[in-house]
Amino acid sequence: MHDFSITSPSRVCAATGRELQPGDVFVSALVEVGDRLQRRDFARGAWTDSVEGCVGWWRSHVPTGREQPAETPREVMLNLLDRWKQDRAERDRTYVLALWLVRRKVLRFDDTVGESPKADNEPLRLFCPSTGTSYDIAVAKPSAERQQQIQSELIELLYGKSA
Repeated sequence: MHDFSITSPSRVCAATGRELQPGDVFVSALVEVGDRLQRRDFARGAWTDSVEGCVGWWRSHVPTGREQPAETPREVMLNLLDRWKQDRAERDRTYVLALWLVRRKVLRFDDTVGESPKADNEPLRLFCPSTGTSYDIAVAKPSAERQQQIQSELIELLYGKSA
């Protein structure tokens, strides 16, 4: 199972060690390091799209004042869903991420099969209107405590802030 190395935007370039200042443009990347998924931030000019183990990346800037950090692009979240879906050890994280994407209106329940599985072993059928892609997600309901833990990890990993 992948483990998270959760950090908010570091404000330090992972490649150069240079401190990022308010208003600086940077790239956040989700990178697989062994069995861990880490967020790394790169200053503009230090980023190359050939970072080994990169799951997805997005461009942002260091907020100034009370400005909120930018959201992670839906393509990065869908790519993460695709990757986790392939790993049986990530079933509970995949299920929570899928429902989280429904709540964020990135995915919706597939109207052709209804909103929920008919039997416990049937997958949850979801649809992404922006890409036209259907997803079959194994139902792996975690405990309430585990669900909260996964949601907090996702918020920090993808948005760089605590839940």
